[in-house]
Amino acid sequence: MTESSNSEPSTSSRTLWHQMLGRVLQELLPPVGISVHVGFPVMSESPEVDILLLRRENEDWTLAQLSRLPDGVRESRAHHIILEFKYTESINEMAFQQALGYEHLYINAQKVTNDAVQTLERCAKQTQPSRLKKWGYVRTKHQGVYQSHYPLLDQITLLSLNELSDEPHNAWVKCLDKSLAEKKKAFNLVRHSLKNVSVQLEWLVVVLWQLFFLKEGGDEMAFELTHEQLEETGKIWGDWFLRNLPVEEIIRHVGRKEILAQFKPEDILAQFNPKQRLAGLKATDILAQFNPADRLAGLKPSDRLAGLSPQEIEGYLKKLKQENNSK
Repeated sequence: MTESSNSEPSTSSRTLWHQMLGRVLQELLPPVGISVHVGFPVMSESPEVDILLLRRENEDWTLAQLSRLPDGVRESRAHHIILEFKYTESINEMAFQQALGYEHLYINAQKVTNDAVQTLERCAKQTQPSRLKKWGYVRTKHQGVYQSHYPLLDQITLLSLNELSDEPHNAWVKCLDKSLAEKKKAFNLVRHSLKNVSVQLEWLVVVLWQLFFLKEGGDEMAFELTHEQLEETGKIWGDWFLRNLPVEEIIRHVGRKEILAQFKPEDILAQFNPKQRLAGLKATDILAQFNPADRLAGLKPSDRLAGLSPQEIEGYLKKLKQENNSK
């Protein structure tokens, strides 16, 4: 899909897609040690702008981080990654000026070197080859990743979501591709990774699927949805989904310890008869929980004395007589 000449969308529409991508990355990346900031102010006193900021502390990307980062970011050596995401907009000269301005202001405000910061423009629309040539952009060894050989523009990497390979590490960002066909492939890949992510991220993925594929009109969303509303919608869907699942299906995904930890011991034992409660326990372990009087309660005198020798019985009786005489 190539870019069209449609008019620029409203600010609320741009913010919507920016927030969606940011919300997904906020759930996806922090667990593997990458902090994500949405609408980050590029200067200490500047207003928030529609960019995403990724920060990493370690010198090299870890395997866990690489499994969740798309091509173009994975190869970066920078510790500060500035991302600008365009879903309905096309890349143009103004976008480059804006991106360079953000990077310059951020470097000055954070007092970091140029090498420590990398700016990437993510485009849901595929940019026309003639424009790429005009700006000196050529494809790198990775599909959908473009780098310019012109001064200044060589600081900005272009990511064309539509062209990124169908590798699992690209799937998370390709869920916001402009093409429905590419979206479907990406969601199918993401679905196999959901067991390793938070419940909140699962909900977000489900809600995005509903918005893209169950809403009449496909992916052209003409309404505004904040990431708080997005998360709340996902929670509602998740509650409904769990209520309609068989109990056997739910507990299949949860360990025994996690299940039992939700109950008090007395509530658990109440579900069993006395024999079932004591099964597997040694007699000594059971008796150790009671004091002597409780252990003997309910026993006949003959049963109480059955385990004692005549000498032990006589000795105990003699002791009782002495205690009574001393009173």
